[in-house]
Amino acid sequence: MTMTNAQLLKRLDRIEKAAMTTSGMNAGLLNPEQSKEFFRMAFDTTPFSQLHRKEMRKAKQGELDKIAIGGRILRKKTENSDDNYRAGVQTSKIEYNTKAIR
Repeated sequence: MTMTNAQLLKRLDRIEKAAMTTSGMNAGLLNPEQSKEFFRMAFDTTPFSQLHRKEMRKAKQGELDKIAIGGRILRKKTENSDDNYRAGVQTSKIEYNTKAIR
């Protein structure tokens, strides 16, 4: 019996819905220590996350300090000369306010 892709996807969707129940969803919740460890492991194993700062916060609202280097840093190198360009630093703050969702 051959099935089209659409038929196969419909069948998989029905199987997933039948297998999933919401009665046991609370059993998979992590306690605070486990969740911190999970995030630490996820951050450490993701190459991109090693290039930026990570902060774990408990506050529902607050400010994040932001720093940026202005302009393009890489330039053509000319031997025995200084182009007198010095990249500036720009700082700012970003406010955050979280909302609970369910």
